[in-house]
Amino acid sequence: SPRDVYGGSRLSARGVDYENPTFPSLFAATAAFAPSAERVAAFPFSGVADEGFATFLNDVKSSKTSCVVSGDAMSARVTRRAETLERAADLIEGDTTAMAKLIMREAGKTLVDAVDEVRECVDFFRFYARRARETLTTPTTLRTVTGESCALRAQPRGPWLCVGPFNFPFAIVGGLASSAFVAGNPVVIKPHPATPMCAAALVDVLKRAGAEDDSLKVVTDAVHGGAMSENAGSALVNSGVFAGVSFVGSTKVAADINLSLAKIAAERDAPLARLVAETGGLNALVVDASALPEQACDAIVRSFAQSAGQRCSSARVLVVDAGVKRELLDMLKGALQAMRVSEDVADVATDVGPLISAAAADAARAHCAALESLGGVLVAKTNGEDDGALFHPRVYDLNPDPGSDPLDGLEMCTKEVFAPVLHVVTYDGSRESLRETLLAMNEKGFALTGGVMTRCESTKALVTDTLDCGNFYVNRDVVGAVVESQPFGGHGLSGNGAKAGSEHYLEQFVARKVVCEDTTAAGGNLELMRTTG
Repeated sequence: SPRDVYGGSRLSARGVDYENPTFPSLFAATAAFAPSAERVAAFPFSGVADEGFATFLNDVKSSKTSCVVSGDAMSARVTRRAETLERAADLIEGDTTAMAKLIMREAGKTLVDAVDEVRECVDFFRFYARRARETLTTPTTLRTVTGESCALRAQPRGPWLCVGPFNFPFAIVGGLASSAFVAGNPVVIKPHPATPMCAAALVDVLKRAGAEDDSLKVVTDAVHGGAMSENAGSALVNSGVFAGVSFVGSTKVAADINLSLAKIAAERDAPLARLVAETGGLNALVVDASALPEQACDAIVRSFAQSAGQRCSSARVLVVDAGVKRELLDMLKGALQAMRVSEDVADVATDVGPLISAAAADAARAHCAALESLGGVLVAKTNGEDDGALFHPRVYDLNPDPGSDPLDGLEMCTKEVFAPVLHVVTYDGSRESLRETLLAMNEKGFALTGGVMTRCESTKALVTDTLDCGNFYVNRDVVGAVVESQPFGGHGLSGNGAKAGSEHYLEQFVARKVVCEDTTAAGGNLELMRTTG
């Protein structure tokens, strides 16, 4: 992509030329990035009773004193950390292949998905560095009466906990950590148990780029015999030492964190910590009879099967016009049969890799069995058999009988299933039926992504205006939001707070102080003297 797409305000992340004849040998010769244990001394959580954990929390608590800073000191800190983010972005770009290989190995991603994730992290770093300089370094002068000056200053909120997901262990965790970090806060990262090395790699690069030793810490879960003894995330949230928590994951866990933070404030007479949460979605893509079938098929496959369906933005529901249903489903069937699904993500021919765990695949298979027991019909699937964490993308028709009510089919969709399972509901082609189907989708309570494939302006307007979501796409897939260009995030059951990669995102990590001064106290109103005579 063009590197100067943002008009010189920042560079866009550098892409990878997969067709370059030298790329295969470069890829084969490059080892996965290995974080330095010396630079990244991750704290291994073994339980709340551990004395080491109490010492760790005391260190975090004591860092609050460094957050009572504004004015010139805040400006210097933000400027220094913004420069750190930009240097880190350069370091990551220089090690793109090694970073991508680490993501592939730990999260089971394909090469293309892993490189895209590295680039997204680079974009987060550069964008938040620029926005920090623009909004957090210089006090905002406020309008007021003559003889008085009022300025709005930023200051850090305090120690910040970032609880990251497994599906974007580098980009999303990097976005969560860099935003709280550049706003001047001490940051603790609690990565998903399956992807601790990606978090360590982020901290390694940031410290090489100049981050202070005590500004970034990593806490990892203790895993014994393949299972966690206690959850480090819950222990950290319930500690009460954090001014805020950034979380990306399930709606249920976000609600649990919110409840815990409220209880801490109510029962311990403590400040109410802020929660910034981005959660799941029951995302719908609409295809009407005017859409180009080939274009729609490509968009659908990317939307629900890319990244093995393990994106919160992935399409879960296909709302299709009865007039194009048969042709489109036949095309989808052929497209899936042409895909290669394999656990060997190092093979560049692999289109879809495994789910994060065998347990996740078992849950997806159980969901499919439930659909079939309720009348859902399997109409398309990739070739091959499931095995452990390997789960083949599949498509289910939820109202297969001609003339059947799409709302009955939607009754089978009650929650997000984090796997490449597409649920098809068919409307009769009328605007009334489409509107009713969209309103029924809204009633599910999720509002993350959505889209429409159409060449009809009235259909585009109807779906755009009716479907409730945070990110809406027309005639393209519904995944792959770009930092700054397509700020990402939803509402309702899909999260709260400002959109990631948006102009206002950093405001969540600072407190604001108004400094008001009577400028006549030194003798006379200089402003009036300048304007009279």
